[in-house]
Amino acid sequence: MTRQSLIDPAEVGRRNRLDPLRCYLSVRRVLESHWYRSFWQTDPWKQFVGSEALHLKVDCNEDEKSMLAALEDIPSAVNADQTQVLYWLARNSEANGDIVEIGSDQGKSTIALSLGASRNARPCSVHAVDPFLDGVESNGSERQNVFDQNLARFKAGNVELHRMFSGDYRRERQTPVRLLFVDAAHDYLNSCYDFLAWRELMSPGSFLAAHDVDNYDYGPGTRRAFMNCVLKDRGFQLVLHKDNLAVAQRITEAGS
Repeated sequence: MTRQSLIDPAEVGRRNRLDPLRCYLSVRRVLESHWYRSFWQTDPWKQFVGSEALHLKVDCNEDEKSMLAALEDIPSAVNADQTQVLYWLARNSEANGDIVEIGSDQGKSTIALSLGASRNARPCSVHAVDPFLDGVESNGSERQNVFDQNLARFKAGNVELHRMFSGDYRRERQTPVRLLFVDAAHDYLNSCYDFLAWRELMSPGSFLAAHDVDNYDYGPGTRRAFMNCVLKDRGFQLVLHKDNLAVAQRITEAGS
């Protein structure tokens, strides 16, 4: 399936409320989480485990752990172990391109990626993609201000914010990606779009990390999308799975 034939749910959401496709996607979002929960498995990951040689051994030293521990005062569903994984991936990726994060919220994961990228043998930029929609407790501008303040506090100067939806930025970008972290909308269709559209830019050896893949309440669609769109693609191999975080590595050229 080509990117041109993909359905971008965010783009469809901007259409007239009576648009048939928009109506269909709205109904599907309501129903699909119940559908995917009905097929929930405790450990579906074992079917994707490959060669032991491909498994990542995440090792952060004590200084790095102490540095990352300072991020724990930033509210986030990304926990300390997952933060270390993201930092390690950004620090060690040898693929070409920059880092792209889909969904940044208050910036905890963004800063971890930034710290790792700055310590990579070939430092790169981190492109944070988040529309910062209005929330229950604060509006979009207030949410972005919190993000900006956190980045400034940790001197994450290699981060470039793209305040837009994933699909809008994807249509702008043509340059390669060495690490993609997806932690945005957790329904199946949005997750599918993020995985399928962005994998075209991923370099050989690059990493694709997805959050909330073990979240029964909010992430059953994301789990199914990651398995269908990434792990069933012969170009990717599951290299790490920690509770609620999965990482695949591209092992072939895109399109091969």
